[in-house]
Amino acid sequence: MSTIAGRFRQATLVVAIVGSFVFAATAALIAVSLWETREVQLLRDTSRALEEAIEGEAAEQGGPLPQAAREAFRETGLVTHRAEVWHGSTLLASSQAGRAVGPLPANDVPTATPDWIALARPLGPDLTLLVAAPRDLSSRAFGVFGWSLLLASPIGVGIALLVGRRLGHRVARPVSTFRDRIAGALPLRPLSAAKPEDLEEVRDLEQAFSALWDRLNESLAREQDFAANASHELRTPLTRLSLLAERALSDAGPDASEALRLQMEEVSRLTRLVDALLLLARDPAARLEGREAVNISDLVRSSAHRILKTRTLALDAPDEALVRGEEDLLVIAIDNLLENAGKFASVGEAIPISVLEHDGRVRLAITTPGARIAPGEREQLFERFYRGPEARAAGPGYGLGLPLARHIARLHGGDVVCAGGDGVDARFVLEAPAWRPVSA
Repeated sequence: MSTIAGRFRQATLVVAIVGSFVFAATAALIAVSLWETREVQLLRDTSRALEEAIEGEAAEQGGPLPQAAREAFRETGLVTHRAEVWHGSTLLASSQAGRAVGPLPANDVPTATPDWIALARPLGPDLTLLVAAPRDLSSRAFGVFGWSLLLASPIGVGIALLVGRRLGHRVARPVSTFRDRIAGALPLRPLSAAKPEDLEEVRDLEQAFSALWDRLNESLAREQDFAANASHELRTPLTRLSLLAERALSDAGPDASEALRLQMEEVSRLTRLVDALLLLARDPAARLEGREAVNISDLVRSSAHRILKTRTLALDAPDEALVRGEEDLLVIAIDNLLENAGKFASVGEAIPISVLEHDGRVRLAITTPGARIAPGEREQLFERFYRGPEARAAGPGYGLGLPLARHIARLHGGDVVCAGGDGVDARFVLEAPAWRPVSA
């Protein structure tokens, strides 16, 4: 997964590489253009000087201009430049052997050929003086810049990576700080104060998120108030119904007694459903208030003998396995796991229960003999109101036992999972952080 700092480094590297090529190519083209401009001016100066030298040599010796040109060429000693004297299309004199450059019109306008930059001007009647410079000097200049680019690119890329890394971390730091503040935020709590931010985009993002956070907190607070009021309003009539049924049961006949007993069971189930829904409404990320040291081993022994009193148990638990939390909630989680095992375990087989403390965690494992759970169904069991075919066949229920156990475990910083492989008895494991006194 890419990051802002990583993308900034990549962008810096790409800009450095592309910029190096563009700058070098541009510099080379400018250098060639400047060289050609300078060379044209040098050709004009050279042609004027040669014209004066030829005319002076002709006046001194009294001979024709072509002969004077050959003498002037020999005396000036042109090396890199080439000079020619033309009469129409006939070459009369040349400073160097080799292929001729001309003829060219004597208009004093520079002309570029594949190999030369040439300038021609009139020399006396019917004669043309041509001076040319080889163009391979521009190719050499281009080659110098090419090698300079090749040798300087690794240095430029290294500097770009170094600068990009430092600037990338600096640019991404406000976003990382904002992320850490969001990660440490708690529901119904304001966001931690932030130091003034220089980047306008990050400041706008933070203000927008803070406004959203406040709206979510207000909505969550209303939901919690509604849940608390609904709890009170629902429990009161359910309690009254239960009391009325108990009173009527004492005076009812056999037929009415059975109906009243079933009514009391339904009222009890509704009361447990209301309590479960209210408990599931608590945010797993919220901190539990009033935490105390709770001995999981004691809770397991008490719940196992109370819920599975008619079943054979294989209980393996140390004298003490402490966690930090709310005892009433942990009892609900353990009761639901034990009730689940008692409901689906094969008749006549012992139910293995173990409590173990290892690596700073307390693990309660409850195995259900004879129960097989497909891998694809293990997470579905923790979905609220989900009941598989076996659960529906086993009897009435709401499908909230396992979700409630997991929710309580997560309130305590732990979890509940369904372990075991194919063809192995289902095993549910509740895990929570272990607690030890400071003196220990």
